Amino acid sequence: MATVLEAVPEKSRGVVAGFTQQGFSSGYLFASGLHLAMNSYGWRSLFWLCAGLTVPIAILHAVTPYYSVASPATQDEEHANGPVQDARAAVGGNLPFHKKLAYVLRYHYKAFIYACCLTSCLATMGHGTMDLYPTFLVSQRKLNILQETWVTCILQIGGILGGVVGGFLSHKVSAKWVAAIAGLLIAPWLPLWTLPTRWGLLALGAFFLQFFYGAAIGNLGNLLQQLCPHPGIRAAFTGVAYNIGNAVSSIAPTIETSLGERFPTADGSPDYAKTQMILVGIVIFCLVLTLTLMPLNSLNKSWDREDPNATVPATHAEMEVIDKTDFKAQEADAERGGSTHVEDTKS
Repeated sequence: MATVLEAVPEKSRGVVAGFTQQGFSSGYLFASGLHLAMNSYGWRSLFWLCAGLTVPIAILHAVTPYYSVASPATQDEEHANGPVQDARAAVGGNLPFHKKLAYVLRYHYKAFIYACCLTSCLATMGHGTMDLYPTFLVSQRKLNILQETWVTCILQIGGILGGVVGGFLSHKVSAKWVAAIAGLLIAPWLPLWTLPTRWGLLALGAFFLQFFYGAAIGNLGNLLQQLCPHPGIRAAFTGVAYNIGNAVSSIAPTIETSLGERFPTADGSPDYAKTQMILVGIVIFCLVLTLTLMPLNSLNKSWDREDPNATVPATHAEMEVIDKTDFKAQEADAERGGSTHVEDTKS
């Protein structure tokens, strides 16, 4: 996501981030069609086919060149203003992964914990509304495979459209508030998402529920890049936080299944409708609360304009030593009648 966002103009990032984030929904949509076509061959056939799809993906990744519009812009700015680095510019972006992660956990653990909470809420919302839903449609609403596929495809189309719309609106309004309002607008669609018995009404509720969920999570890519304290540690910060959120969310369908079986309907079947609504309602509250408490003053909206190979910010004690060294160097240079450019490492 960081590479994609860096390689597009800044004014397009919201839409691109929203659309790219919905790669999950696009894959889900594609898999739903394959599931319908291959249903007579059993569920294992779908897994074998999708495993084979990793081969062209690996080839595509290997031959795709790296391009960034931000890097040339940064280089032009540096050449226009003269050299901006001195001998202390140890590479931050090229440090080993474990050193970046250690730096994050030691000096920016608060931002990291917040990012993990945000991704956990959004990922749990997604898995809580999608993973068990096809089973619910078949087992509790008694839909056939064709109707279940239609509902699943329609809800994923809603998620894709919502991601694009939410990303577009982030150019007009703060991405934080777009995501928060979208998360809040999920709640009114919960009854229509689970209570009807006709597949058309279920599809309508699922479409709008996923539309607003897509609008919320469509801003996650931009928000994580802005929360990251240094561009050279984007993989360690955003990647690990995102996957911790995925790990937390993996328990959502297990909770829904267990509670549904524990509190069955009158005919003895698991009440997945009630358990899904309860879990998603709780997650909506947690998501909106987390977004409301986002530290806006700590967001780095110019993350792509910073050199990822710049010196990783030092501790206060190290900064005092550096400042004293810089001051002595400037004094010595002043006595010689020259001037020395010193990079402002604090910035």
